[in-house]
Amino acid sequence: MISIIVPCFNQEVILGNYSDNMVHLINAQDRSVAFVFVDDGSSDNTIGQLQKISQSVNAKFTIVRLQGNYGQHNATMAGLSNAQGDILVTIDLDKLLAGTLKQLLRVIQNNAGLPEVTYGINTHKNQSLFRSMVGQVFALSFRILFPRVKYVSSTRIITLPLATRILSDPHNFVIIDAIINAKAKSFGTFSYEAADLNAPSVYKLSKLIKLAQGLYIIYRPMLLLLLFIALAIIAGMLINSGYILAAAFVAVLLILFAVAFIFTWRGITSRYKEKYKVAELICN
Repeated sequence: MISIIVPCFNQEVILGNYSDNMVHLINAQDRSVAFVFVDDGSSDNTIGQLQKISQSVNAKFTIVRLQGNYGQHNATMAGLSNAQGDILVTIDLDKLLAGTLKQLLRVIQNNAGLPEVTYGINTHKNQSLFRSMVGQVFALSFRILFPRVKYVSSTRIITLPLATRILSDPHNFVIIDAIINAKAKSFGTFSYEAADLNAPSVYKLSKLIKLAQGLYIIYRPMLLLLLFIALAIIAGMLINSGYILAAAFVAVLLILFAVAFIFTWRGITSRYKEKYKVAELICN
């Protein structure tokens, strides 16, 4: 069995506009394909739209409703833990509706010995220049921190053994690809084309900044410690050389750095006291 995992947050409009397309897409699959939709604490009627769709489909259709908004990666983790089958696929809602599923299933069917994780590369992106630049900077930073993951994408084909190891990760603040970097034994990529649905991105700039902060604090804290030590050494060298104003500037940077670290760490640990909490599990 293959499970398709789709995290959703405030997707009432797109689900409503494309409900018939969704029903047709799901019913076109054979019984070996199951679907898991995770409502990540939406404030709109995403859950109602998902329930409406579930009443019209023949495939195994599971809705996981979380108690709060835990973020896309934590929601994906909830989907993995409630999925079945030897192959688990993670995909965003807009990519699913844009015709990506057929291409994904073709990759799975045509490759008997899939790597433990296979990332999908969308060759038909239609983003603003600013959004594209922010995404490229984040992807480059991620590849530097986690060099085993050559391409970052929320479209992934994951084998069951890797999914089991991902679910065993102890962090409450989840970044799936950081865990994959540490636990996957083999990697692959494939190219696909997804039409642009003009759907708003689930990742605003503020969310990307918070994700980057958590990335360093939770998964690469030693790099921050080394930076702190380096700034302290520079400040000491400047004082010894008589550059008091420059040393004072570096000292201010150190203080700001420490305060930002403490507040960000406290924010993450207070919000993510658990990976996620399921409020309701609905199966057809």
